[in-house]
Amino acid sequence: MKTAVADRSSEAQALLFSDLFHQLSQPLTALQCALELSLARDRTAEQFRSSVALALENSGRLRACLLRIRALRDADDPGHPGTVAVEEIFRLLHEEMLPLLEAAAVCWRMEEMSASVQADRAKLKAGLFHLFLHLLEEFHRGELRVRLQEVSRRRVQINITLQAAVANGNPDGEFLLEIARRSFRAMGGELILCRTGGVRPLVEIRICLQGGKR
Repeated sequence: MKTAVADRSSEAQALLFSDLFHQLSQPLTALQCALELSLARDRTAEQFRSSVALALENSGRLRACLLRIRALRDADDPGHPGTVAVEEIFRLLHEEMLPLLEAAAVCWRMEEMSASVQADRAKLKAGLFHLFLHLLEEFHRGELRVRLQEVSRRRVQINITLQAAVANGNPDGEFLLEIARRSFRAMGGELILCRTGGVRPLVEIRICLQGGKR
C-alpha cells in the first residue's frame, strides 16, 4: 500500500516538474529569439520595435512563472491562522479577478456566505486565487458558482462548480492546482476536484476547512 502511494506521489511530482519545465522553456526560447532578431542587421525601426515588444512580453511570462514557483515554495507554510470571514475573501477575489472573468466570458454567481474559517487570511486568498486562475486558464465561456456549507460546528465546506462551454485545449497543467492543494493542506484542509467531460465540461470542487472560532 505504501509503495503504491509513493509511486503515485513520485508520478505526480514528475508531472509537476515536467509542466514547470514546459512553462519556463517556452518564454525563454521566445525571449532569446526576439533578442537575436533585434540584433540582426538591416532591420527597420518598426521591426526592431516589434522584436523588443516580443522580448518584453515573454520576459513578463517568465516573471509570472517565477512568481508561481515562489508561490509553490511558500504553499506548505501554514502562516498565522486566525478567524477569517469567507464571504469577504470571495468578494475581494471577485473584484480582483473581474477582468480575467470577463476575458474568459465566465459568469460568477455567489451565494450569501456568513460562516468563517480558521486559516491564515493571505494564504486562504492565495490558495483560492491560484485555484480560480487554473480554472480560467483551462476553460472559458461558462458559469462559476460558489456556495458555502457548514458540515459541522468544526468543519466548513466550500463548494465550487464550473459549468463550462469550452475547454481551452492548452491547460496550464497541474502547477497552479498544486499550489492551491498545498495551500489548503497547510491550513489543515483538503481540496477535492472532479472533472466530467462531454459537450459542456463540468468541474466540481470541494474545499474542507476548520470552522472559525465563535
